[in-house]
Amino acid sequence: MRAPPARSWIAATLTLAATLAATILVLPAWVSPAAAASAPSDAPAVVLLVESCPDVDEQALRAMLALEIGDRLQRAPARGDPAADRLAVRCRGGSARLTAASPRARSPIERTLALDGLADDVAVRLLALAGVELLASLDPGAAAPGVPADDDVAADAATAGSAAESPPPAEAAGAPPPPAPRRSPPVAGPAASQPSPTRARTVTSTLALALVRRVFLGEAGVSAWGGRVGLNRPLRERWVLLVDLEGDASRQSGLGAGATSYLLSLGGLMGTRFGGEDFVGVLAVGARIGLTRFSGDPMGSGFTAGSVTRAWAGPAVVAQVISGSRGRGLLLSVEVGATLLGAAGLADQQVVVAVRGTWVTAGAGFVF
Repeated sequence: MRAPPARSWIAATLTLAATLAATILVLPAWVSPAAAASAPSDAPAVVLLVESCPDVDEQALRAMLALEIGDRLQRAPARGDPAADRLAVRCRGGSARLTAASPRARSPIERTLALDGLADDVAVRLLALAGVELLASLDPGAAAPGVPADDDVAADAATAGSAAESPPPAEAAGAPPPPAPRRSPPVAGPAASQPSPTRARTVTSTLALALVRRVFLGEAGVSAWGGRVGLNRPLRERWVLLVDLEGDASRQSGLGAGATSYLLSLGGLMGTRFGGEDFVGVLAVGARIGLTRFSGDPMGSGFTAGSVTRAWAGPAVVAQVISGSRGRGLLLSVEVGATLLGAAGLADQQVVVAVRGTWVTAGAGFVF
């Protein structure tokens, strides 16, 4: 057998080299076509800052943003990176303010969302989608989704004007008009899939704890210190129901005898509330009923000690002021009432201590 000519070997070698080169160039793009559509390598990093938002799950927000912008989101809030875009979330009351800033943009972009009444996962999703929109709007050359840029609007207007002045050649020749251009359906933004951020504020029940001073202004009236636990239950937009349980104690002396008084009372009132996010006032009317126990302490040999339990009740008016976020914070209250049913403790047929007449109660505490 004779060897093939040298030209055949050279042609076979060149063909094999060309095949290998084409395989090396084409195979990566065929195996991983998504690599060409990935985000540009020069896209700036994004720093997320969440401040004063105890009700926002920052880790869930970071995970939601990472799904949208990928590796651009830095894992740690590196405040010192001057080239990174910044997305800040600051909460106050029932709303959150988002601020997006970038060295490439002339000024920051802000947006405020209402989060009251939203579930935690819905609030996180709403913040993430709004943040992605703000970050996309930082590029001054990019138009908002679904909204053409100014240059495009001007070009379309000029094209429409020239088309109106001269009929198309197809119409002049009697040919059927071309089909109307198809418009892409509008893409639903986050506002279409999420509850409106301007929805009505939802008010929930609150629990109040307060230190109180109760004084009966009648003869030998009890002056006692105590504590109160109460529930503020909204009924409608401006109406509120107040229910509280109060316990007080005091010790008084007179006419050679001493008396210890224990008071337990239940209050029920209904009224109206007014104010805003950081200040809430309540004015209510109702009644208070209770029990008092007088325990005598003879301070001389001519007296005999004894104990007695009596009921007391009467109408009352209450004014409350709550300073804090969403009706939660510092509580100041004043209650004024008058007994229709009273009680008194006697020593030698004279009143030593009494729960009757007009009463005034002042309290201070917290609502949460």
